[in-house]
Amino acid sequence: MHNYRHQVVISDRFGSVQTNVDVLVQINSDPSNFSIEYLDWNPEKEDYIARLASAFGDYVIEAEKAGSSYDYVANAMRRWYMALPKFSKECKVRPNGIKIGKRQQEMMKVLRENASGSDLLFKKIPTTFAYDGFSADAAGDVISAKTLFDELLNELKKHLIEERNNRQL
Repeated sequence: MHNYRHQVVISDRFGSVQTNVDVLVQINSDPSNFSIEYLDWNPEKEDYIARLASAFGDYVIEAEKAGSSYDYVANAMRRWYMALPKFSKECKVRPNGIKIGKRQQEMMKVLRENASGSDLLFKKIPTTFAYDGFSADAAGDVISAKTLFDELLNELKKHLIEERNNRQL
């Protein structure tokens, strides 16, 4: 199983589970409670994960890397989402009046869902950014959206300072 950890996703009725001795014992005792999915792991997916891991590096927990080759990235993305202030999570229009794109808002919605790491990274994110199936190009869209949401609070602060200064004149 170790040799195929990049390619397989083992799930129970609650979602994906890490491959470890306890899970393998549980599978052996009652295999009908588990399912397995095969991912066609390739260099494109490796690059995609590396780009996302770099972008969300502040939220990656090193110990999670041992469990799966990509779940740690999905978890880091969720931690980033949870660390955002409420204003950034719920904002639909930037302080300068420009609307936040539908796809960026949809990404935030997808991060709120409790999807497995493989579903989030290889199905939901690419679909959110209108790719037919998996595309490593989705990493660039995710990184751009992350930058936008990270900067929203600073934009609001600048906007409020400008408004206050304009009213004082």
